[in-house]
Amino acid sequence: AARATTLESATPTAADRNIHVLVEGEDVDIPYRIYTARDYGLWTASPRQRSMVAALLTRHANGYVREANLRLILSLPEPWIAPFVVQLTGE
Repeated sequence: AARATTLESATPTAADRNIHVLVEGEDVDIPYRIYTARDYGLWTASPRQRSMVAALLTRHANGYVREANLRLILSLPEPWIAPFVVQLTGE
């Protein structure tokens, strides 16, 4: 039992795999992966909210979803977009 506890404590949780960055003095915590099939109601969201959701969806478990949302955020000027794009270059 002690061995199992040691192995479990050594296994990173999803939160441990988050990416932590500082953007213009603000902490940004980017999830390693998102597992969701929700439709977020983007048709009623503001442009900024759509940008935020698209950035988060670049962390989706499905590579096609990540790619589609990367295309949406690549041309956005917000400084907090860069870490989402850079993270994808390592995958």
